[in-house]
Amino acid sequence: MFVFALAFIWLGQSDLLDEPPFGWTVLGSGDIQVTLSWDSTADLDLIVEDPFGERLWLGKRISGSGGELDVVAHDNCEDLGDTPVENTYWFPGSAPDGEYKVYVIYAADCEGTGTADYTVRIRKNNRTIEEISNSIVEDKEQFVTSFEWP
Repeated sequence: MFVFALAFIWLGQSDLLDEPPFGWTVLGSGDIQVTLSWDSTADLDLIVEDPFGERLWLGKRISGSGGELDVVAHDNCEDLGDTPVENTYWFPGSAPDGEYKVYVIYAADCEGTGTADYTVRIRKNNRTIEEISNSIVEDKEQFVTSFEWP
């Protein structure tokens, strides 16, 4: 289910490969990394709210606190793939201290898939601290979890 698992392997072995193999999605990582993956053609969106209340999402891909949404999938039901992933991260040394909140939005049912199952993985300093799996229905915003940095 996780195409980004391959990207993590590549990122961890960057000294062995000059570039990722064709078809792999390379994800940004750093102090904080939050990754959403799902198993359908639905258009889901990842939102991460920083300690200042600023939301990092498709409508604001770079935050004032240094976060970036670097990978987006199925936006407006375009480029539908089998293993969609969205990813946000803060560069090493840039994440502000405090509470972060994670949300998922079911933006569009692109091919009549109905309920979408998803997984959110939270990493701090390239170590997974939490992985949450759930389901969401169309036109809903769902709170997933919150966590503290550092």
